[in-house]
Amino acid sequence: MKILHTADWHLGQLFYEYDRTYEHQHFLNWMRGTLSSENIEALLISGDIFDLSNPSAASIKMFYTFLNQAVKDNPYLQIIITAGNHDISIPTEFYSIIKDRQKRKNASLEERTGTRIYSEISQLIFVHYSQGKRVFKNKTAHV
Repeated sequence: MKILHTADWHLGQLFYEYDRTYEHQHFLNWMRGTLSSENIEALLISGDIFDLSNPSAASIKMFYTFLNQAVKDNPYLQIIITAGNHDISIPTEFYSIIKDRQKRKNASLEERTGTRIYSEISQLIFVHYSQGKRVFKNKTAHV
């Protein structure tokens, strides 16, 4: 399975009053192309999609358009989104495109507050970066 893991898009960010919309749109276009050209099966977006916890309508539209196009371009693409500290106040209804799509595939969108996910063949542990050194201090791998 090919997974593309990304984070910290910060859509809607103004950098010293410089509007970065053009850069963000260029990035999302690149992402769409990469999802298709590399036959990505799962897109994992790990937070801070938006720069503000109350994003502008233009930023929301940009992200929603990206999701719509990515799903149309890649019918089997699975999308996993975890909210970052900038995304925490965005209602889950916003992600309706994913909910609707998953209902058609007999899957579900779940809100979880736990940090461990288990499956038959693997274990994923999600750890905030600030905890990484403490949790993995005696391990050869790190976060």
